[in-house]
Amino acid sequence: MELEQEVLENARRILARAAPTLIARGISHADPEIKSDNKFSRSSELKIDFFRHDQIIDVLEFGIHRDGVPLVGLGEAVDWLEEQIQTVGVGNESD
Repeated sequence: MELEQEVLENARRILARAAPTLIARGISHADPEIKSDNKFSRSSELKIDFFRHDQIIDVLEFGIHRDGVPLVGLGEAVDWLEEQIQTVGVGNESD
């Protein structure tokens, strides 16, 4: 679905912009991915795992489609992701 690809591309751009802040916090991340329930599902979500010292410290998941119906627009997804990335690793520096 086109919306999924746009969300994924924007997630990669946002993560690239946030890289200096994340690195300063000692945080790395997996490549963002689109997850579906199964190959016949018309539901999907964006998923990004965040790590510190090879341990998962946070997982961002954001629903994109449910039963083929968009749950959000691109602007809402981008705003949410930018907001969430600012808080990754904050308050759990000892993890």
